[in-house]
Amino acid sequence: MNDETLASLHVALAASPTNLSLRMVLVDAHLGRGEVTRAAELLDAVDPEGVEDPAHQCTAARAALEAADPERALSFARGDAPDVSLWRARALVRLGRRDDARSAYRAAVVANPTLEDTALEQQLASREREVAPATPDGPRLRVISNDDTDESEVSRLLQPAGPAVRFEDVGGLEDVKKQIHKRIILPFLKPSLFRRFKKRVGGGILLYGPPGCGKTLLARATAGECDATFFNVAISDVLDMWIGESER
Repeated sequence: MNDETLASLHVALAASPTNLSLRMVLVDAHLGRGEVTRAAELLDAVDPEGVEDPAHQCTAARAALEAADPERALSFARGDAPDVSLWRARALVRLGRRDDARSAYRAAVVANPTLEDTALEQQLASREREVAPATPDGPRLRVISNDDTDESEVSRLLQPAGPAVRFEDVGGLEDVKKQIHKRIILPFLKPSLFRRFKKRVGGGILLYGPPGCGKTLLARATAGECDATFFNVAISDVLDMWIGESER
């Protein structure tokens, strides 16, 4: 948004300061320009109890979090909408309330699998431990480690299964879907057909691209097409900074 348009919107807001939708448009615009302080200032006149739209709640929570005010972010992130639950989880983890953050994040991802956030998952999987000093007079250190893989695995296995994601839920990527159907889904569902025609069964598809382009969603949809269970295993589930933890 250019400066002229932004200035016009501020004039409009000055004439109608109770217009919440217009105010949130300005908050989002300032966040997009990296003007976090200005965005946070626009929220000063907003009562969190009066923000009912989930999109507005997400915008306000984001602005408060980027302004390093997780308490205020949490006051905006109310309701059961998946996007709102995700921002509530981000605010809770900043406040050190990891158990509540895990519950909020799990609710968001079960309702909408596309909201998976690997960085947030790593924060939720980590745990703080105190390390004894190397010498009697040395300082005690508090470090964060991902050494509770077993606990996270149990939670992930026991949580209720969400609705299956299928190819019809993934927009576009038709050529990729055809390749996956030919190389993975058909051999999985009809192995006898491949044996009859002496076709080799096996292999896989390498998906690559920047975060958010749909790799995990497409993999989840592939599992859905096969009526198989999908496990999203992050590198933090496998590697650990402590000797012996990765091996375990």
